[in-house]
Amino acid sequence: MSHHENRLAIGARARAVLARPFRLIDSETTGLEDNSELLSFAVIDQTGAVLLSSRIRPQNPIPEDATAIHGIRDEDVADAPRFIDVYPAIFKALDARRWVGYNVNYDMERLRFECARARVLMPRPPRGRWPNDLGFDSPEWVDVMGMFAEFYGERHDYFQSYTWKKLTTAARYIGERHFDLETDTTLAHDALADAVMTLKVLKGMARYE
Repeated sequence: MSHHENRLAIGARARAVLARPFRLIDSETTGLEDNSELLSFAVIDQTGAVLLSSRIRPQNPIPEDATAIHGIRDEDVADAPRFIDVYPAIFKALDARRWVGYNVNYDMERLRFECARARVLMPRPPRGRWPNDLGFDSPEWVDVMGMFAEFYGERHDYFQSYTWKKLTTAARYIGERHFDLETDTTLAHDALADAVMTLKVLKGMARYE
């Protein structure tokens, strides 16, 4: 399959995602470890309407290397609610819709960790509601990062797969400016900014037909 044909296929997938209601999620965390905590969590729908956007106060200090990525410092979340206080709103916002995100599996793992630690039910998209059409990895959730990697078309010889790209790269590629700590060093960003940009990337791929 040529690069053009591959993009046509990804464009069709993106349009299929946008044609049905979904919940687009994103998070900022204290790191990439198995015990990393949520610092910010956002949920928007397919129209871009904000259903949830909240900072979250972790139990432990934020590592400097995490702050270097998203700009969120301990003082920024000092007065934020704990996860258990935000949980009811998260559960409600994720109700009965397919989940979409940029590296959505990571966001799901961090949410699963917090739910397990708080001993509350992990929200899940309803199984079997959508057909697993057009080559999606799962009928319950869609990873825009994987879609964009295929859309971009850079192959990784060692892994024999498409190379994942940062959301910043995806945004620039489709002609959208995204927050970047390399240029906006005085500002912190949160999950909502990334959620909104992920929707724009999805729409940008959908325009390819």
